[in-house]
Formats: sequence, C-alpha cells, structure tokens
Amino acid sequence: MATTARVNPAAGTEFFYLRQADATSTATVSTSLDNVNTDEAAGSTYDGTNAALDYSGTRTHAGPSSGYTSGDYDQTESWSQQAGASMTATFTGTAVQWIGPKNTNGGIADVYLDGTQVATVDTYSPAGKLFQQVLYSTTGLPSGSHTLTITVSGTQNPASSADTVVVDAINVPTAAQLASFFPAIPQQPGTSVTLDGRDSRMLTANYDFAGQHLVYSTSELDTQATIGGRSVALLYDPAGTDGETVLQYASQPAVTVLSGTVSGAWDPGRGQPAHLERPAGGDQGERRRLAHRYRPRPGPGHPARADQLEVQLGDAWSPRATRRAGCRWRRWPAPASAGGLTFTWPDVASAEPDNTMAEGQTIAISGSGASLGFLAAANNSAEPGTGTIYYTDGSTQSFTLDAGNFWYPAGQDGNPANVQVAGVDYANYPTGSSGHEVYVFEQSVPLAAGKTVAAVMLPSLGGVAGYNAALHVFALAIG
Repeated sequence: MATTARVNPAAGTEFFYLRQADATSTATVSTSLDNVNTDEAAGSTYDGTNAALDYSGTRTHAGPSSGYTSGDYDQTESWSQQAGASMTATFTGTAVQWIGPKNTNGGIADVYLDGTQVATVDTYSPAGKLFQQVLYSTTGLPSGSHTLTITVSGTQNPASSADTVVVDAINVPTAAQLASFFPAIPQQPGTSVTLDGRDSRMLTANYDFAGQHLVYSTSELDTQATIGGRSVALLYDPAGTDGETVLQYASQPAVTVLSGTVSGAWDPGRGQPAHLERPAGGDQGERRRLAHRYRPRPGPGHPARADQLEVQLGDAWSPRATRRAGCRWRRWPAPASAGGLTFTWPDVASAEPDNTMAEGQTIAISGSGASLGFLAAANNSAEPGTGTIYYTDGSTQSFTLDAGNFWYPAGQDGNPANVQVAGVDYANYPTGSSGHEVYVFEQSVPLAAGKTVAAVMLPSLGGVAGYNAALHVFALAIG
C-alpha cells in the first residue's frame, strides 16, 4: 500500500491518496493508515540535524542538495548503515515520537527509552520512500526528563536492499498534537481500509465545513452541503467494506441511526464521537453511501456543538399527512408529547426516511428519569421484540417493545393498547400514496431509579423487504 498525504496550507485540510504499491496488481488488500497526525499546526521539536540530538558512530547529515530529502521535515535527515551507531535525545515531557522515512533500503533499529529497550522497528517499505512516518511513539510517561536512543541494529528485512536507519526528527508532542495523533486508522479493532486491484482512495481529514469539523473518514467524501438548514456530508465506500468517520464536538451529541447498521462511540478525551462505524457486508449496491446529518448550535470556531447527529444508510410516513394530524414537521427539532414524554419528531424532506427499523442496532441516548419512551409502529402485523438498555454504571436492563401495526388503531385488529400518538391520512410508498389511514404509537419502558442511560439496543426484528414484518422507530425520549 502506498500513501501520499497533502495539506491545504490555507485551511489545514489533509488529503490521503491510497493505492497499491504495485499499480498493476489485481489483488484485494486490506490495511490501516499508521501513525497519522491530523493537527493542522503540527511540527517537530527537533530536526534530525539539531545540535540537541547526540549522535555516535558514522552518520550522514543530508540536506536539500542531496536530492533525496525534499519530503523530510525541514528537508533534512540523518542516516547511518553502521551497526551500533546511535542517536540519543534528552527531552522533558510525557510523550515522544521518532519521525523518519520508510524506504526500499530501510533497515531495522532498536529503540531504547531511559536505557531500556522498548521496541524493534523495521523501516523497510516496498512502495519507495514514504516521508515523515511516525516510526516510534509512546505516551503516558512520568512527567520529567527522559532519554530516547535509536540504534542501528545492522540487520534488515530480507526484501530490503540495505540496513539504513534514518532520523528525520524527534518530536515531543504538545497536548494538541497528542489529541490529533492516531497510531492506526481505522481505530475500531477488526476493521480496515480495502483496495480492490487498481482501485484507489482519496480520504479527507481535518476538514471544516458549515460549522462542523471532520477529524477524518476512511470513507470517501462525495459532497457536503447545507440542506433544509442542516449540514449534510455524503460519504461512500465500496460495497462490503468497512467505513469509519470521526467528527469533533465540544459536547456529546445524540446519534440517531436512521437506517442500516452503524455503531458509535464517544471519546470525551478528544471531544469526538469516534468510530461512526458502518460494518462491512450490509449493502448489495455497487457503492455504499453514508450520510451524516446534523444541526449545530451557533458557536465560534470548532469543535462545534450539536444537538443531534443523524446517520442514514438507506418507506416514509407522509410529512404532509402527519402535519395535518397536528404533528409539526417543519420546525426542527419539532416537539411531540405522548405518554407524559416530549419527543422530537423527525424532520425530513419528502421521500426521505423518517424512521429507523429495529434491527438490533445500538443508539446513543443520554439521560435519567422514570421511563424511556418510543415513538414506533410496525407494518404487516403487531411486532414485539426484546432490546437492552445500557446504563453509565455498566449495568443493563432488558425490555420488550410491542408496537401496533400501523394499519390499524391501538387496541384493534390484534394491536396492543399502545398510546396512539397520531392517525394520518396516508403513508408514502415508492409507487405512491397508501390511500389508507395509518398510525404512530407510543410505548414507555420503566427505568431503574437513580441510574443514567448511556445507550439503547433496539430489538432485532429484521428488515422490511417484501411483506416481512418490521418495527419502525421514529424517536426516543427519557423523562
């Protein structure tokens, strides 16, 4: 895999171009991006030729006139092929990074921290010279003075043409750099970036748009726009592959999965809802599109604040008919009261999904109270199913969601006695209107006293293909 990174100097946006090292290969390969720093103001503490770095043994200090340092930090590097030659840096801090290139002549180095060997690093790359790689990184050191020593081992990868070890820079990261450094992308275990033969990928990081901050995505960015007063980003992947997107917020947003299977995680240390993860294998189309829709609260700069983050991988109740029934759709977010709870009705354009089907996905929702409420409706038959509530203290609670068939009122034709929120004139289908009144129901689940909800896993009741029964969830609320 060959990776080329470029930065827009005006905006700080980073672009990563990925392809197979062998441009003629027809193989399918999966990998990760290693040691990525998305800090737009990133630099290194010591250039490789800095007098603060103590070298022993035979060493070449190369600059621009050498013709091979154009991509190095400050266009300089120091290298050696002598076994036992070393570089020692004394630094004060809690983290350190060795920056250097990988190349076809890269050798193997031994890394020592405070006199103890902590790593063996192979700097060989079959793809040619890859500049400014983070060859070694560590964090969480005790505050104070430390030494980092890099020693030429005199050994090499069997495929390498030499045992060259290069020091481009030594970096003692700032807090901002640590927050923007990722040892591997994607972060979620068991996932990867996949290239099929001569396919290539252009990935985006550190991108600001419409008051939002995209930290990175392993999906390709198709477009972004403001639609209906909300920021929309459309990302896509080859069918059957993983996709991971990280957005940054000052406070945790509510993540709503409108359709498909998406997992999410909030990283309070970085202020990110990391791993908006679309797992492989869930789509039959040629390309998979992942749309993130969110509405920020006004605020200067980023990270932005967000009330809600919606993730859509995909029947819709009619907004016009629902509006006639007294449910307000055009003001976002629009309130609806039922069962003693206040819900936020979905606000979508015509022919857009306004609900998610219960397929065992987990939805982040935070709060405490007496009950958890669902706005839901089933199709083709009343649909019961068991889900799980996750609390912040690590405990869980099972619950049963039993929603009525949208075709009939509550308590009739086999429907349970749910709270009937609205009856609307018709539902929209791809082929037109249903021409039949349909209903939305509310059901509440008691919550454990004194506990705070962290997330809810919906029942797993399958999709809506053909005439299969399915359970549609429009909104959740805690109160």
